[in-house]
Amino acid sequence: MQVIVNGNPVECREGMTAQQVLQAAGFGGGHHLALEMQDGTLMHIDDNEVVKPSPGDKFMAVPAAKKG
Repeated sequence: MQVIVNGNPVECREGMTAQQVLQAAGFGGGHHLALEMQDGTLMHIDDNEVVKPSPGDKFMAVPAAKKG
């Protein structure tokens, strides 16, 4: 199923984790995947969590916080 990551279509196959979706979208380490909710808020998805997309879902690659 195609999902949108940062405005670009990405193929999300069954069983893919959040990190695999990010890699398919061209993002390396240092990013986390978040689902964009209808009210505009973002819901973080754990890196190793399996993504279960619905048609029309939009995701964002969010830079990971850096420890100072």
